[in-house]
Amino acid sequence: MEIDTTQFPAVWWGARATPGWESTLDGLLQQDDAFVLLTRAFAMDRAAWPSAEAKHLALWIKRNRSLFRQRCAGSVVVVSSVTAATALRPLLPPLSKVFGVPLRIVTEHQVQAEVASLSRVGSPSGTTRGCLALPNEPLFPF
Repeated sequence: MEIDTTQFPAVWWGARATPGWESTLDGLLQQDDAFVLLTRAFAMDRAAWPSAEAKHLALWIKRNRSLFRQRCAGSVVVVSSVTAATALRPLLPPLSKVFGVPLRIVTEHQVQAEVASLSRVGSPSGTTRGCLALPNEPLFPF
């Protein structure tokens, strides 16, 4: 799995196998500030996620579930159209249960607002944690 933390609290992740992703996620869990995971590689897309990588991620989440729920304010899947978002919405409840955090499916123009919303909801005081400055396009090449 590939992870980019350069836009923290927005943390982009993708299915491309890269070494060190587990230690990067472990580091995110040790920070005081919450983060939001974003991806364009939907977890149910078998072509995007090699089975070994998906299994490794599932085991990592299982081992770190409690702290992951505390530190990850949610996850956002970015899709190309409203039609794609609508088609994938029924998959959100079971996946949210697996991940233990809120999941959202949005189009490109909704990303900033959704990350800001999840960051506010996930913070103890209800205020946004940190600032978010995402470029307009492209956000990340996953």
